[in-house]
Amino acid sequence: MLGVATAVVSILGVCSNLLTLTVLCRSELRKKVFYNLLIALACFDLVFIVSYGVLLSYDEIRWAHLQLTCYPTNDNVYAVTYPLLNICLTGSIYMTVAISLERYLGVCHPMVRKKSRLYIVSVCVYAYMRISGQHVVWRAIDNI
Repeated sequence: MLGVATAVVSILGVCSNLLTLTVLCRSELRKKVFYNLLIALACFDLVFIVSYGVLLSYDEIRWAHLQLTCYPTNDNVYAVTYPLLNICLTGSIYMTVAISLERYLGVCHPMVRKKSRLYIVSVCVYAYMRISGQHVVWRAIDNI
């Protein structure tokens, strides 16, 4: 039952994020910093949902074929999917913080304006740096 509920929520999440991207990518909305940050947040969420779905599906296939001596799975799926999942989770959290910061600056300090690229690039760099450090540590622990 948990697998069915996860699949339904994942499909709804993908559809709603695609709908959000469709609406926010109109040219009149792309000129505002706030809407560009919402587009980045929707992208982070979309990639998170897809990578989480791949990871769960992979685990189910792996456990179903565990009794066989040769099962059709590859551990490199974890090497790609798990860091991507964590990067998108961190990016989604900090993109929400960036949206809050942009709204605060827009309301309390209307003369201070930043470009949306500054927010998006800083969140992407931070998320990548945070997770890449953990990934190196995990690889070192696996080799011990």
